[in-house]
Amino acid sequence: MPIKRVLKLMMSRPSISFVLDSKLLFKAHILMSSINKFSLDKKIKVNLGVPENIIFEEKITKIIDEFEDMPNISLDIISFKNSFDNYPIGNKIELVSRINDHFTYFLDTDMMFCNYFSLKSLADDEILLKQADIRTWGSQKEWEYIFDRFSLTSKLGYYTTLDKSLGYAYYNAGFIGISNPKKFGQTWKRISLMIDEDDNIKNKRPWLDQISLPIAILKEKKKVKLAEPEYNYPGHLYATKPTSILVHYHHLDYLFVDRNLNSAALKIGMNFKYYFKKYEQNYRFGFVIRAMNNIFNGFIQKIARLKALHNAKCK
Repeated sequence: MPIKRVLKLMMSRPSISFVLDSKLLFKAHILMSSINKFSLDKKIKVNLGVPENIIFEEKITKIIDEFEDMPNISLDIISFKNSFDNYPIGNKIELVSRINDHFTYFLDTDMMFCNYFSLKSLADDEILLKQADIRTWGSQKEWEYIFDRFSLTSKLGYYTTLDKSLGYAYYNAGFIGISNPKKFGQTWKRISLMIDEDDNIKNKRPWLDQISLPIAILKEKKKVKLAEPEYNYPGHLYATKPTSILVHYHHLDYLFVDRNLNSAALKIGMNFKYYFKKYEQNYRFGFVIRAMNNIFNGFIQKIARLKALHNAKCK
């Protein structure tokens, strides 16, 4: 195959991007190992964002060396300084604003692929997201203030996936498929900093990234395409399914108590001997966490169904 054609093909293939931080080493290893194992796209490009203040730490350089040895990974290190004081989640915004690829999938580090996958690019004016499971921030009045603040208009009509609450657009920022990520990321960063500095907007952390995301989407005139449930599956809220492709598990406990997550972790070659000892108490306690989550989620869903039934009868 001619060199030019190979280069064009590589440039058109989407990349994956995520953050490596000192507190996320094990989770980063899980995510990268799952990409290496389950990606059907050979030599998939992965942009690894590393804050510049830790990039030369021994544990960071060691894990980067391990990533570079993975046969199915083409690694690109992107170093940056976080512009957000005492807000590590700002690292994701910084990373997206520095990616030069035509199309990338940004992932939170506490995620894992559990099945084989192949990623495709979208149209330049589209962005792939999943609606938030729970509306963690913002009354209608607070959202209206933000839209007015940025001279934008929006409307109600967006439901969260778990509690089915109605409100303005609110997405989970742990899975974002986006073309021209650098341009979008710079807009996202600018808006995030403005919201962060606005004293009229209260209790915005840790949800600043998700508050600013729909504003950036409107400013960049992106059309939202909703991701399939198999991607960004909330493994901390529901037991995963055998068909789940990308699971957002959040906490390491669920790797032990969820059958599909545990099976996938073994397939990617994770050695749990050391980590089982380290998290042994969490392993036992994890069953209690899972049971409490299932009871809570079932209760919330029942209330939502009763509320919908009541509203239907009142019409």
